[in-house]
Amino acid sequence: MDNKEVIEQAEKILGRRLYCRVPFEQLQFFSDGRAYACCSALVDKYTIGNIFEQNFEEIWNGEKISKFRESILDGSFKFCKLSSCLSLQTLKEDPRFRYKDGDDVKKLKSPNMLHLNIDDSCNVKCIMCRDRNEYKAEIVKRYEEFFRKELDKILKNTEIVYLNGAGELFVSKICREITKRITSKYPHIKLDIITNGIYADRENFEELGIKRLNSIEVSMHAYSKEVYNKIVRNGNYEKVMNNLKFLSQMKREGKLECFWLNFVVSAYNYKEMIKFQEFAESIGAKTNFWEYRRWGHTNFDKYYEENAIFEPTHRDYKEFKEITSNPIFDSENCSINKVLRPEWQK
Repeated sequence: MDNKEVIEQAEKILGRRLYCRVPFEQLQFFSDGRAYACCSALVDKYTIGNIFEQNFEEIWNGEKISKFRESILDGSFKFCKLSSCLSLQTLKEDPRFRYKDGDDVKKLKSPNMLHLNIDDSCNVKCIMCRDRNEYKAEIVKRYEEFFRKELDKILKNTEIVYLNGAGELFVSKICREITKRITSKYPHIKLDIITNGIYADRENFEELGIKRLNSIEVSMHAYSKEVYNKIVRNGNYEKVMNNLKFLSQMKREGKLECFWLNFVVSAYNYKEMIKFQEFAESIGAKTNFWEYRRWGHTNFDKYYEENAIFEPTHRDYKEFKEITSNPIFDSENCSINKVLRPEWQK
């Protein structure tokens, strides 16, 4: 991928060479066993192996991830979609983009951050994500067998575990069990959670032994109940809003380090972006805005051109650009990428 223009802009902002520590520190597993060095959408689904076909060492220090790391060291970022990744507001502060001595070593012991996107089970069906919820028993069984043998070996050297980017943590049996194992056996490990927020309440936190969180991302994609109900099928707006109060309290009490609200931008919700940002700041949360992406899991993808409001060819792009030009999105509490704001504000 050609990232030349984005790299030039980023390095101008940073005042130094662009660098990324992610492939040296993180490993992501997905529900079909595939492993990635970063979010699959940001590396054009460049997989570094499959945990059901290779052992951990073959993936973590194998040929494919070595090529990925080389692309960071040589400055090409040829596997990365930087326009979807980089945000002006977080670029300078994000520790992922700071060089650390030893990053270029040939053999790395283990990841210090593990992303477990391993169970597609979910209680909602967001229109841009999925048309059905399917429990894949065979996949979960294979992960259970793998973790029975390997999880403790990996967790001994892991600092952060992220759950569950494939589905909903709080309805996934295997993810709940892993969370309980971490909170009871590895209290040094920090937890990052992504959730739709419906079950992110005090009762579930107590059952799973969650007393503190490194971060939590709540995917809402709307400010108003009306728009929320159009996007989040089988959702519960009132429960989410009530649970956000609970999470906001955790943040104030110092039990939650990073509090994020997620918003996937499409023609359905772009008019609510400003109110969403205002609301997030009112409860002590930061925002993640990123563009609707075709995952291939939903009928919504057939109407990409109609829903991709951020494409310059969209009939309402002018209105969208006017909204995203609002200075509220310059806030240090907002992460919005170059796809949504092609002209980064200086």
